Amino acid sequence: MKMNVIGIRRRGDNRASDHVAAVAVVLGVGARSPYLLSGLIRCAHCGHKWIGYTVNKGRKRKDGSNSKTLYYACSGYVNKGKAVCERRVIGIDVLEGAVVGQIEAMLQRYFATPEGLEEIRRQVEAEMAVERPQIGEELDQVDIRLREIKQIITNLIDNLTAANREYVDARIIELKRETAVLEARRLDLEAAGAKRLELDRLVDQAVQLAGEFDRAFVEGTMEEKRLLVRAFVKEIVVDPDSGTARARVMVVPGIEMEVAEADGRQYI
Repeated sequence: MKMNVIGIRRRGDNRASDHVAAVAVVLGVGARSPYLLSGLIRCAHCGHKWIGYTVNKGRKRKDGSNSKTLYYACSGYVNKGKAVCERRVIGIDVLEGAVVGQIEAMLQRYFATPEGLEEIRRQVEAEMAVERPQIGEELDQVDIRLREIKQIITNLIDNLTAANREYVDARIIELKRETAVLEARRLDLEAAGAKRLELDRLVDQAVQLAGEFDRAFVEGTMEEKRLLVRAFVKEIVVDPDSGTARARVMVVPGIEMEVAEADGRQYI
């Protein structure tokens, strides 16, 4: 599957400005964490996860609390230093805005029009490798042949004599082998038919999730937002060397599909 390019480029060496104290706190993925993409980001340079990274500024606010700037950074660097990975950070708003923007663009393309929904169904069907569109017709033909074989075997037994026993025995063995092949094919066709029903269920589920996406990002909790993002995003790969990020987006949850390339804008 092709991955969407989210245009994220470093400015300079991406270090925090000089007046920012070199004090950082790693945040987890709990309900209180402000990081939407925790657990989804992988570093292309060293393979470690990118995690929430908070930098405390030296100057406190008027109420005495620390002034904080939220970033994402490679956990390889955060936990083990430059021996594992270089110090690169991406602002939380920049990365999350890029990813959410990609999801919204994808939802607009596929879910806003009947043509988009039809395209989803075509792509999902291809992804699920439903080889034969006329499953019902072939299934009927298999059933007809199985009934024919059953009748042939009955007729052979009814007309069994000492003179034709050898022929009848050989013919019954041959027909039973054909029956085994047909029954296996019947199971395959039934499974393919079940996939077609699953296709409809998956697309309906995706439509429902798409409808929830905008609402959740206006009034939902952080946990709701995380769940919806994870329904559509398989993985985000950040390349600190080129300053780009690529997101593997799933149009229908559970099925990776090729989606349109991003617009290539530079976000940093």
